[in-house]
Amino acid sequence: MEICSGRKEPVSWNTIRDRMDYDPETGHWAWKGTLTRDGTPIIPGGSKTARRVVWELQHGSVPDGKQIGQICGHKRCVAPEHLAIIGGE
Repeated sequence: MEICSGRKEPVSWNTIRDRMDYDPETGHWAWKGTLTRDGTPIIPGGSKTARRVVWELQHGSVPDGKQIGQICGHKRCVAPEHLAIIGGE
């Protein structure tokens, strides 16, 4: 499966795997790609966060007005099991 992130090429699981380090003890997928100034993982050349792209690859689209946040406390984590829909009504 591939997701349009606003980049010229769609993002696939291979793109995600190439930009993260897996920690088997914690289950964290630590993003080693591009970060925003506040440390949020982003897809280079795209308009979506890495968390949102991972969520969409795993679960499908995010409802309008919602965001994807990490619930594990690890700022760079993009593990699907550590993400949740947050914000909005």
